[in-house]
Amino acid sequence: MSDSALGTIMAERHFEARNEAGEEHEVVLRIGIPVHDPRPDGDWYCPYQITGVPNNRVSVASGIDSLQAFLLVLEKARAELAFSQRVDGLRLTWLEQDNWGLPDLETKSGETRR
Repeated sequence: MSDSALGTIMAERHFEARNEAGEEHEVVLRIGIPVHDPRPDGDWYCPYQITGVPNNRVSVASGIDSLQAFLLVLEKARAELAFSQRVDGLRLTWLEQDNWGLPDLETKSGETRR
């Protein structure tokens, strides 16, 4: 997907990132407006992009409606940020807090709330 596939941005969050060498930079999560797939019985998809990490392509999360697609973006973004923190050796913070201010949509047992 191209960056233009992000469409109109409806939400954005800026994180502070520090690599293992102590160098700081910014990581940004941008979320586009959910779009309905025009095909018959098409689902909704919500585009998003995380910049400042090695893989900064535009991606999507799909859902049965626009709210589910948006909530799944938050889950995918949380997972991708955690991956970058672990694999890329980044320490990510938001407002000087280790909690990124993203909702944790999973229960302690790992099952998604319904």
